[in-house]
Amino acid sequence: MDETDPDDAWDATLADRDAMAEGYRERGWDVVTVTASATGIIERPPVGITYILPGEEATAIEEVGTDTITDSSVYAATADETLYLVTELRATDEERMILLAGAIPLADLEEIADDARDAGEFRTRFIGDDGAAAGAFIHENPDPFLTPLSAGDE
Repeated sequence: MDETDPDDAWDATLADRDAMAEGYRERGWDVVTVTASATGIIERPPVGITYILPGEEATAIEEVGTDTITDSSVYAATADETLYLVTELRATDEERMILLAGAIPLADLEEIADDARDAGEFRTRFIGDDGAAAGAFIHENPDPFLTPLSAGDE
């Protein structure tokens, strides 16, 4: 991925998400892929990221149900002061998964980093483009979301 071109970074994020989805589907998992059309930070505890999803994708999240999610993984890259994310939300026992592609400015993430570290958790929230809540998940470790902020300090 070209770390200076945001279009390349976004294309690589989507390609990574789709390749991951295909790998899980080949192993028999039910995978829902979603792409955030916009993001924002959640400033009230637990802090995190809100992902705005197109209507069909928000409905798909509701159908999967975030209440069955048991664990998660986060894959991140930065380009042009933006964090590009692929987030896996897994319901392992049911072999169901949500794979989310999103991006958020690093400056926005910096606003909530201390609160996330202090709380030791991070929230992923889904909202449809009509404003209706579609689901949420609390990650027990905020570090995968925040590590790219530390990389710039080195």
